[in-house]
Amino acid sequence: MDADFITRSELQEIINARGEACVSIYLPMVRAGADVQGNVTRLKNALSEAQDSLQEWGWRQAEIDDLLARPRRLLTESPFWREQLDGLALFLSPEFYRSYRVPVEFEPLTLVAERFHIKPLLPLFTDDGRFYILALSKNQVRLFQGTRLAVDEVELEDTPLSMAEALWDDPERELQHHTTTSGVKGPGASAPEVVHHGQGTPDSEELHQLRRYLQKVSTGVQKQIRDEEAPLVLAGVDYLHPIYKEVDDSPHLLEEGITGNPDRSSAKELHEKAWSIVEPLFLEAKEEVIERYRQLAHREQASDNLEEIVPASVQGRVDALLVSIEAHRWGIYNEASHEIEVHDEPRPSDEDLLDFAAVQALSYGGTVYALEADEMPAESPIAAVYRF
Repeated sequence: MDADFITRSELQEIINARGEACVSIYLPMVRAGADVQGNVTRLKNALSEAQDSLQEWGWRQAEIDDLLARPRRLLTESPFWREQLDGLALFLSPEFYRSYRVPVEFEPLTLVAERFHIKPLLPLFTDDGRFYILALSKNQVRLFQGTRLAVDEVELEDTPLSMAEALWDDPERELQHHTTTSGVKGPGASAPEVVHHGQGTPDSEELHQLRRYLQKVSTGVQKQIRDEEAPLVLAGVDYLHPIYKEVDDSPHLLEEGITGNPDRSSAKELHEKAWSIVEPLFLEAKEEVIERYRQLAHREQASDNLEEIVPASVQGRVDALLVSIEAHRWGIYNEASHEIEVHDEPRPSDEDLLDFAAVQALSYGGTVYALEADEMPAESPIAAVYRF
């Protein structure tokens, strides 16, 4: 599967996947310009690294060629490279294949282990991670996915893209409301124009139409992002905000929104306005965890010791985890003795123990933040607050 939209449930599928060899590839991408061909070269080099690692694992060349066949086909698919975002993440094993174009610029990384490496994806789901912008007017519906640094439009599914489309075959519209129409119906016909009464607050007749339209939009958008915890910012003219909030009781929808006609704003302009709304929320949540760690750092309720944190994460004791997104600690966790072995350089049987601890914490419902090195509250690349 090749996609731009990675959901929390899909992240869980990646976490749960296991195999004889799981290949994780993260690459920075260029959206357009002279270096687009460099995107192809980066993937080609990453697949060569994966091949070398699989050979170290003892795989035969025929097995390697079979595993890498699908991503190798991407090297010659021109449409794929014309539609890149800021980062590309691929996950492949004999039983599993996923490819995601995401608005996050990754550091290049190719790993082979018994499970997939997910730490670079965590910013999409935590502190400066993903949020959504619903740009809504009578004439147009757009949904954007954003991070701190980037924004991209999401293709809407099962959602009307305008008020006219939403009410085209609405029985109540036919029975109760005035419309103008070309008199031609069918797939190739233009949608009817809903009669409006002025440019200000709608009258009772149009208000009824608006509610039905916004209800259909809300149902479609909620269905599409239902398993997400990311906030949703509404962009629209003043009077649409309270009406939309009447029909959308989603916990994603923020009280504060962007006012004005979003049809006149570019994705970049909407992103800047939305980020000013969501940034304090992300920072507050992250700072709360960091402050909790600092308060408990000298007690048994918190630790920055990798050898203590890894077993605790497996036992479900980690309530909140902070890991350095750039750092790696290669080694092995012994499930029988609950001891870890750390190596300076990765060996064929090793995995990143920081990533391992993050996966375990998430699996028990813990909160995990992947931070820049200078954001870590201790010199260690890992810090945890315990439940017990």
